[in-house]
Amino acid sequence: MSLRKLLTGTKWDFERRIPLTFYPLLFVCVLGLFFEPSLDIAQFGWVSKLVILTVFFFGLGLRLWGSAILTSDVVMDANAHTDCLITHGPFAHIRHPLYTGAGFMLGAMMVFLPAWLVIPFLIFEGIMGIRLALFEEELMTERFGELYIDYKANSGRFLPPIFMREHLARSSSKRLDLHQALTSESLFILYGLFLGMGLWLKNKNLLFTGVILSSLLLGLILKRKMKQARL
Repeated sequence: MSLRKLLTGTKWDFERRIPLTFYPLLFVCVLGLFFEPSLDIAQFGWVSKLVILTVFFFGLGLRLWGSAILTSDVVMDANAHTDCLITHGPFAHIRHPLYTGAGFMLGAMMVFLPAWLVIPFLIFEGIMGIRLALFEEELMTERFGELYIDYKANSGRFLPPIFMREHLARSSSKRLDLHQALTSESLFILYGLFLGMGLWLKNKNLLFTGVILSSLLLGLILKRKMKQARL
């Protein structure tokens, strides 16, 4: 079995991508309440805080941009339904801007954790991101054929390629649905607010408590909505 085949996720992974990626985050946040971070947060100056927040909100902005194009119907869909190949906006250069954005945000939040916890967590999340991205690419290749193969050759998976050939014609840019993007990314927006407050007050527990409670609350709301939709 090839390494690529081994790393490629399955439909089961993709349908459960939210719990598979969020539950580990909640787990490390709970542990973060009891263990001190490797970095001395009390010594962070305004430059350090600004850099951390810039990294986080860059990732959030990338996710909002991508979500505004895809809309929550695709972002939250277990089967990633889309009737056209999107190659404009951030998708003109990277195929998975939402995963890239999440990576920047998680990296910023990890300054509040000990290194022994950060390293395995980021390795796990990185592997999950690769598995989901490879599965999506196989799905899109089956759906769009040569058009998607050409797109892959002229774009990066998570970061823009250093050397690009002439890009295929970009898909038409529709109006960005900011309301849909804010809805899809509401949890990450809350994370950003708690991160800012945690940095300002130099209190890691404020961040982790906020992440845990907001995640549980939003999870219950989504579960209730899904239950109502099935009735």
